[in-house]
Amino acid sequence: MPDRLLDPLVRLGVRYERPLGWLALAWFVLGCAAAAQFIALPQIPFITDRNAWMISGPVNGLWWGWLRPELLRRKTALLQASEPEPEA
Repeated sequence: MPDRLLDPLVRLGVRYERPLGWLALAWFVLGCAAAAQFIALPQIPFITDRNAWMISGPVNGLWWGWLRPELLRRKTALLQASEPEPEA
């Protein structure tokens, strides 16, 4: 994937790492509670119906198998490029 597409995503992720982490945690907890039927979420097409289960598999495969490692690699490269070089 071209770096010009990844760089803004990486910068956004680095800047808002904590809020995005809390949002992901809340989404996980709500998803687990809804799947266990402890709470009832409103019926939202393509999010809470059967399609959500069928879409989540390929999306997770793309995220964990390709996009996340690429973003982490790019984040490391950007952070190394932004650090000043030590003077000898």
